[in-house]
Amino acid sequence: MKNESTVEKLIQTLRDESTDIPKILHLVGELAKLDPEKVGFSVDAGLIDKLGRELVARKETAIAELIKNAYDADATEVKLTFSFTSYANLAGSKIEIVDNGIGMTKDQFINGFMRISSTDKIENPVSTEYSRQKAGRKGIGRFATQRLGTKLTVLSKSISEDKGIRAIINWDDFQPGKELWSVRSEINEFQSSRQGTTLIIEGIRDAWPIEEIKNTYNYILDLIQPNPIPEKLDKSDVKDDPGFEATYIYVDQHGSQIIADKRTEIFRYALAKIEGNVDDKGFSTWTLNSQRLDINKETYKIGLLSNPESSLHFLRNINFKAYYYIYDKDLIPSTQLRAIQKLAATKGGIKLYRNGFRVPPYGDPQDDWLKLDESERKRGILGPHGKIHFFGQIYISDIQGINFDETSSREGLLENSAFYELTDWAYRGITYSVVRVSEIRGKKARAGKTREKSPITVLQGISDDLKKLSNQLRDKKEDGINDITKKEALEAIVSTKNTLSEFATLIDKTSYIISEELAEMETLRVLAGLGLVIAEFSHEIKVLSDSIVVDSQRILDNQSINSEIRNIVERFLHNFNLFKNYSAYFSTTIAENINRQLHPIAIQDVLNNFLSTIRVGAQKSGIEILEPIYDSYYLFTIPMHSSEWASILYNLYTNSKKAIIRKNIEGKIQIKSGKVDDYIYVLFSDNGDGIPVENRDRIFNAFFTTTSISTPSAHTEENVLGSGLGLKIVKDIIENYNGNIKLIEPPEGFATCFEIRIPATSKEELNRYES
Repeated sequence: MKNESTVEKLIQTLRDESTDIPKILHLVGELAKLDPEKVGFSVDAGLIDKLGRELVARKETAIAELIKNAYDADATEVKLTFSFTSYANLAGSKIEIVDNGIGMTKDQFINGFMRISSTDKIENPVSTEYSRQKAGRKGIGRFATQRLGTKLTVLSKSISEDKGIRAIINWDDFQPGKELWSVRSEINEFQSSRQGTTLIIEGIRDAWPIEEIKNTYNYILDLIQPNPIPEKLDKSDVKDDPGFEATYIYVDQHGSQIIADKRTEIFRYALAKIEGNVDDKGFSTWTLNSQRLDINKETYKIGLLSNPESSLHFLRNINFKAYYYIYDKDLIPSTQLRAIQKLAATKGGIKLYRNGFRVPPYGDPQDDWLKLDESERKRGILGPHGKIHFFGQIYISDIQGINFDETSSREGLLENSAFYELTDWAYRGITYSVVRVSEIRGKKARAGKTREKSPITVLQGISDDLKKLSNQLRDKKEDGINDITKKEALEAIVSTKNTLSEFATLIDKTSYIISEELAEMETLRVLAGLGLVIAEFSHEIKVLSDSIVVDSQRILDNQSINSEIRNIVERFLHNFNLFKNYSAYFSTTIAENINRQLHPIAIQDVLNNFLSTIRVGAQKSGIEILEPIYDSYYLFTIPMHSSEWASILYNLYTNSKKAIIRKNIEGKIQIKSGKVDDYIYVLFSDNGDGIPVENRDRIFNAFFTTTSISTPSAHTEENVLGSGLGLKIVKDIIENYNGNIKLIEPPEGFATCFEIRIPATSKEELNRYES
């Protein structure tokens, strides 16, 4: 019987000294078919060709899938070499894909690569070395090679093995009519010292014009690490994911050339390259390069704010490099624009490296550690400079940990004086470069107030009008009209008399205002001098406070101190950090006031910064600062100084605080902002003792105050702010921008509410500031 014959053949084959594995498999398959009670699926070898054509219809997708497999294998780089003799004759052509990933053992190759519908990527969705979310589609890689060519050679060596494996697969062997399991491919071991995997695809099915090869780069842009890590950074020491790079090389009868890598496909679309460094003595030099703008190593110094040529206090051996992009279809081809923007959203920004290791969270998508996004919203600098406009990094060499050290939680660096100097140095270098690019492009670089006509210009206009009138009278006379009627003469006299009367009244009013304002100006002069002292004081506090915090933290880190001392130090550190927040707020405000440029103000930013500064101190005074309410998202005022808003808000806050203390209750302060018509409004409410009716018309007058400042023992805050100029200054600031401030009916639960209205900047006006 046929069943017995098949069994006998199988037994005889198994007894043979030279085991014929293909024959054994064939006989086992034939025997399985003869089972009268059971039936199983069989797979035609032609399925391979079907899967190759249907799963990977496009050759560009096939290349992308093979690169993604290298990425999933924790490779940091992959090189693709396309070797072609000619488009007309593809014989001898091949594609080589070489990566430095973890490689494969023989068992991994057999049970992974050679197993259809492997569950490895389902069971292990992240890579082993760098915990990457695997990008390759499950099991499609092997069919990608079948789609590209007729023969595949796999060379792979795992770091855990002494030898590598070599496997050769002839895809043409998988012919319809054969059982899939009966088609066997050659595999053996070979000596190799290079870790990783090489795929050699021969018998290329399609021609590959250079432009088509370049286009495949778009398929893998989301995998690429575009940040320009310095060459001296030893990637083998980096425990974090060091990134992934792909390089495409084209070889023909004329030689080889790199046709696509991150430099040609990403960096070549950068508008400018910005570099900065600090040497071992603290001197800093920045350079700006742009081939498109014909800028060749424009150099400038970024030292101390007071003297750019001076050395920095703390920074030593710092390197900065970034590529700057403006996402405009006139600057980046539309085929690349969206791809680079998408990449920038997840991998853009300025990342920080210290001694070869990346320091998170600096440069993460949601992290704005250099305040570039915040600066762009404020629009003082009009050139685009949010973090997505840069691919860059700062590299710190600080082996001894003298200036930079990690926090106890290992999240970021200790924010000491060196860290503040680093962020300031980087921000100033970046924004100076952005301004230079805007200037060279002929764009408005900084916001500024519209220049008003000078008195000379006004007088010149009057002169021009008189000349025009004179010419009209001359023309009238030349036309023979010599007589002027009595009525016309009288009208001219009355008009002149009225004009002179108005002029006299204006002089009287001006003299009165001058006499009133002389005292005010004298007081303001004293306060201005005090401001300079505060600025210097804030600077000294900033330098010393970080050392105090660090020393206090070291005491707390000492496990031998008793609980009483620990509680005292913790309470001191809490109070000192509160003081430090106030100092930092006013230091920043004064520094911003030095820059006389105006820019549209994002109300959300100034309110949130102010409230975060006062919230803890207010709480200690028994005052609850309620969450601000915003009735609209788009809240930009006309160009102003941000420091002016600090003055407005702090004056209103101190008045509210005194009113709450006088009433001796649990205080509440609420701020609400929104937009009505063409104005941004801010409502500032408190539940203090209110303002008496008889005083409401006088509170904005200079020197009007209900706070006595005659006694040195009076509350310090009242001494400083009891001059009667606080609300007058607030009103002057607001009215200077054609706004207004007034008392309105307070919301329920509150006693006082000031309403501020400032003209809003429209989207069209914002666009004009950019042009």
